Amino acid sequence: MNEQKNRVFCEQMAAATVELGTQEALSCMARYMIAIAHVQGISLQFECDLGSLEIQPNEILIKH
Repeated sequence: MNEQKNRVFCEQMAAATVELGTQEALSCMARYMIAIAHVQGISLQFECDLGSLEIQPNEILIKH
């Protein structure tokens, strides 16, 4: 089941890349992954046979 969901999700990302353009689609994906890292309060790292990716959220200071 996960393999099917993964394939469908990959197809959706490919379609978004065609519709939005590579730069815009990657920008949206990156911002989403950074938002997840912020919510979880950690850096994220992904590795596969094609390469690796590390997401390190910036510290956000709230001014009062």
